[in-house]
Amino acid sequence: MKKQGGILIFRADIDSTTVNKEDKTFDVVFATENPVLRSPWWSDETFYEVLVCDKKCIRAERLDGGMVPLLDMHSGYSVTTQYGIERSWSIVNKECRAKIQYSLQDGKADLWKDIEGGIIKNISVGAKIYQYERVPNTDPKKTPTYRAIDWEVNEISMATVQLDYKSSVRAEGAERIERGEDGKETLHEIEIINYKTKRSVMKQNEIKELRVAVRAAGLDDDYADALIARCIGDEAMTMDAARAEILSKKPTPAAPKVLTQEDITRAATEERQRGTDIRNLVRTQRAVAPDAMSEEFADDMIGRGLTLDAARAEILNKTAAAKSDGPANGGPGGASARGDERTGILRAMSEGMMHRAEPGSVENYYKLKPKDGGDKYTVGRAMDVKAHDYKYMSFLEISRAVLTMNGVAGVQSMSPAEVVKRALDTTDLPDLFTSTVNRFMRLNYEAVVPEWMQFSRPVQADDFRTKTGIKFDAAVTFEELAEDGEYKESNMMSNEKATIQLKTYARSFGITRKTIINDDQGVLNYIPRFIGLGASQFQSKSAWANITGNVNTPDGVPLFDPKHKNYATGGAASAIVDAALSAGRTAMRRQKSPQGNELDIKPAYLLVPPELQTTAEKLLRTISPTLVQNVNIWGTLEPFTNVYLSDPLAWYLVANPNTTTVDGMVHSYLSGQEGLFTESYVDKKTDKIVIKARLDFATAMWGSQGWYKNAGAAPIVD
Repeated sequence: MKKQGGILIFRADIDSTTVNKEDKTFDVVFATENPVLRSPWWSDETFYEVLVCDKKCIRAERLDGGMVPLLDMHSGYSVTTQYGIERSWSIVNKECRAKIQYSLQDGKADLWKDIEGGIIKNISVGAKIYQYERVPNTDPKKTPTYRAIDWEVNEISMATVQLDYKSSVRAEGAERIERGEDGKETLHEIEIINYKTKRSVMKQNEIKELRVAVRAAGLDDDYADALIARCIGDEAMTMDAARAEILSKKPTPAAPKVLTQEDITRAATEERQRGTDIRNLVRTQRAVAPDAMSEEFADDMIGRGLTLDAARAEILNKTAAAKSDGPANGGPGGASARGDERTGILRAMSEGMMHRAEPGSVENYYKLKPKDGGDKYTVGRAMDVKAHDYKYMSFLEISRAVLTMNGVAGVQSMSPAEVVKRALDTTDLPDLFTSTVNRFMRLNYEAVVPEWMQFSRPVQADDFRTKTGIKFDAAVTFEELAEDGEYKESNMMSNEKATIQLKTYARSFGITRKTIINDDQGVLNYIPRFIGLGASQFQSKSAWANITGNVNTPDGVPLFDPKHKNYATGGAASAIVDAALSAGRTAMRRQKSPQGNELDIKPAYLLVPPELQTTAEKLLRTISPTLVQNVNIWGTLEPFTNVYLSDPLAWYLVANPNTTTVDGMVHSYLSGQEGLFTESYVDKKTDKIVIKARLDFATAMWGSQGWYKNAGAAPIVD
């Protein structure tokens, strides 16, 4: 099998003990036989790559002839970017080493000082792989190894921290495609020995893509599982063939609908939320069965496409299997419920507790939709039939039922204090209260989509370090190219001052032994309601503070400022009338990028305080006029009113962030724990279930062009 690939980039380590200050030479270790996991764009499978450090496997003409240059940033288009040359090379203990002679030019002495002083420690190497030997794993479902048995060093480069690939040698994506003088890509042929059409594994992004496409096409998860299985094996189906089959099996409705980007986005959001919920369930059970509840276990369930209920059942089964002692596994007290039966009982108990605390809450929970508008739960599902057995039980009676389910004998003869004490020692009662409280919290947290999310773009954050938004801009114009003329390079610029950093906001509350014995129902509905509403309001207040506080944008200027040409104040301030709206729209459409590009931004939303809500709704209401002069030209604007807009006169025009190329308001959650996250533990000293609610959240303003403010004036009275 032959493929077309580019130049592989990997890290080289400078041997600091070999730096010779007199003749300006140093050694680098440019290759080892350590296996590295790769998933290049040209490959059908993920594999472990091994660079075979044997002279029989290396094309050494360039190395032997001292022809491998030391470049700046992998740029070999000019002699001015060459900073040295390789003089000799060798293989020692399965490591390929090269001696580098640094440039003797005075103009290039500054970088030598950094090498000599140990500041530049790592550099990059570009190599071409011509032939791999594929070595399959003994387990056909596991990752194979590709041994590079014919390869060549092309060049060695000094690079910035961002481009030296130092975090992972030969990391995925560390591959460069060169272009010839005609601008076309220049690839070289890569031969793979022992390659078959067989795919041992699929990439996670491929699995997700197929599941999203299957659900968007109205097909079920069983079909997705079968299709994914057919993409692995001796005669594996290609991704293109799988996509075509999904489209061919999509049910044809009476009025055919083409999949829109909104459909795909909704399905992708649902898929992400499913993964998040399963991970949270695994992490909750980790305190009970730490060895069984691994991240790999969560990844496996997500990859198999399990629903949340199916994953919950599998988690409980695995937890039960991991617990080898105690009545929870069926001790002398009698037979205990296991597996699906246990899952069904706990779900019925939770729904019964919800109904007793607030009738109708179960149905409302299953009608709840996530903030993107997708159908996350089964719409309209009524309370489980089994839940009727528990809907009139007190907390104490529920605790007895939990002990009975765990096979504990003599429950009816125990005192209330003993029942609660022993029930708290199980994992089931704390999990039962936690899941029920969590449902009430989500009812109040996710029931309403905050307006500010319509104008804010999400930014992914995998940790709590400051994230920088890098925005590129260029004044690109085209000029006539004369015969044998030179291509002129456009001046690219970027802005790295736009930053955002997550902060953690949290609250906790406890369900005490006394609360359970006294059957205090308020712990299930009132406290979670206040926390859910409080979390939603806290985020809204933080987001709107960007607007009302007129925060600085990355250029150091307030969001609304004459310098940004987006603020009508003084004599230009006006009530919401045609002329003022027209001036605002014109100002937005005339906005330019830092290098002078026309942005042509169109307003999509009209933001007003409660005092101007009636005025805005009357102005934007669509009517069917009989005269041309009565046509409402502002009907495409969507009005929004919020109490955090405290100025009774000011109003705003805002662009839709999904249809513009500029940044405005951004927000971020910790990846995998988007929104309100809860977890619990039992405080043994106080016999209390402690439930923690946490938000990892941040918001910021990364640009001003998509926002316009009019300081306003008193409304005109007819």
